[in-house]
Amino acid sequence: MNAKKPITVGLCETHLWSEISDSIVCPSDYHIFYKNRNKYGGGVVVLVRNDYVVSEVNIPQEYKDVEVCCIDLKSRDNNVRVLAYYRLPYYTATDEQYLDLSLQCFSCFISRTSSPVILMGDFNLPGVDWVHYSVPANPFYEKFIQFVYENGLLQFVSGLQDWKILLI
Repeated sequence: MNAKKPITVGLCETHLWSEISDSIVCPSDYHIFYKNRNKYGGGVVVLVRNDYVVSEVNIPQEYKDVEVCCIDLKSRDNNVRVLAYYRLPYYTATDEQYLDLSLQCFSCFISRTSSPVILMGDFNLPGVDWVHYSVPANPFYEKFIQFVYENGLLQFVSGLQDWKILLI
């Protein structure tokens, strides 16, 4: 095991497009998986060390507009599903529809595996109190925390001082 190189890394707002070579953003000892936004900006990337078996999970057509990348990571002892996600920091009715679609998408990925799931990214919901699992009175926050409760998800990163390498 190589403790100095994380097994997997998720990146948001990658701003990649098809003309950019994978080698520019991906170290040679990693696999790269990504979902580019259909317009300028955004995008998510998952990098996985080459010494792990990994496969990309296809995004069902009904979720093609969700900015999510999903992979299954396999090791000799464990399998883990990893999702990287990004949501713009806006709170309009259209953005609420996008959040609803995103949560449906996550539910689809979670329900179709018996493996643990790591959901990482930028949800742009800075008002979540992860110590008490409470949120402001706001439909975006309320829907998100309800999803967290219903799926038994736990927050592992509460601030930059807590960032550590997760070893599986």
